[in-house]
This record gives sequence, structure tokens and C-alpha cells, in this order.
Amino acid sequence: MEKILVVDDDPYTLKLFEKLFRERIRQQSIDITLVSSGNAAKRLFLAQIYNLILMDQHLSDTNGLELLLWMRGERPRQVAILMTGFAETKEVIEALYKGLFTTLSKPFKNLETLEAVMEKGLELDRAYCEIKRLRCAIEMRNDTETKEEEQISSYQEEMAICESCYFERLLKITDGNIVAAARLSGISPQDLMLRLKHCGLS
Repeated sequence: MEKILVVDDDPYTLKLFEKLFRERIRQQSIDITLVSSGNAAKRLFLAQIYNLILMDQHLSDTNGLELLLWMRGERPRQVAILMTGFAETKEVIEALYKGLFTTLSKPFKNLETLEAVMEKGLELDRAYCEIKRLRCAIEMRNDTETKEEEQISSYQEEMAICESCYFERLLKITDGNIVAAARLSGISPQDLMLRLKHCGLS
């Protein structure tokens, strides 16, 4: 079951999320935790893993950007969405370069768009989890097998598959936007283009 944490001190927003996903919560296909402060979010964040976190920019005890930087300091691959009425501010643009997945403008005018953006965030987290699983499998295999030429070749093939899978998922999540994909992967657009060419994806 995928876990989502929503951090907002606006009761209306919390009720909206609860109502929006009530059926999926009832069916136990998703688990959403709603909190109204940054401190409460930090306590929960340290206690369990969340697949996606949505946070308001303006909280009573902190702001969303500070919370984002703290969370990514603990877990660099944490997928997070910032909810704000000021989506074009300099601070938010800076946060996008520091690992924020995307922003959502409040008040929400289209709930279908809200759900679609959240699903893309969850898709990115699934991609991270799959890459981690593949890498762990490759490392375990490397630890138990000898360094014979055939085994090394197989290892390299798996690494290539792992990298190709990662970049395919990344391009799908960002709708083919190279700049956005490069930002999420932590490399420059130029390096990303070279890697995509190497993987046969350009």
C-alpha cells in the first residue's frame, strides 16, 4: 500500500484530501496521513517511509521549502509536491532545482489535475524503488559470483538494462521534458542527452 503524507494547516484542504481519496482509503489501496504542522510531519517522516509528500508553503511553525530541504537531507530521493498560491516565486523555482517534484497552485480548481499530478509523483517513487531493487539484485549477484568474463558481461548487460529502465521511466514521468528529467536525475541536460543516446533512447 502506497503511503502519502499531506501537511497543511488549512482544515478545508485536509478535509478535501480526505474526501477525495475516501474510497481508495476504504479499499486500502492507498494510505493518506493528514497533519497540520511541520513538527508533526517531521516526527512521522522519521518514523516511516512515505511514497509521496504534499506540503503547504505557509505553515504555522515553518514553511514548505524549509521542510522540503530538511526531508531531502534525510532522504535525498523523497518525492515531494509543494502547494502554494505563489508558484512562480524565486524560492519555489530554486526548490525545483533542489529536488522538489513539482508545485500545485491553491485553491485547487481542477481535482482531476490534482489527482494526475499526485499519480505522477507516485510513479516517480515507483521508478526509484524499482531502480533500487535492480541495483540491489545486481550487487548481490556481483558479491556471490566470480569475475569470469561471461559473468562480467552479464553484469554489464544488467547495469545497462537498469539504466535504460530508469531513463525510460524518467522520460515518461516528465512527458519527455529533458530539462525536467535532468533535474530529477541530478545530472545536466547535456549529460542526460549523452546517456539517452548511449541507451538508444534519443
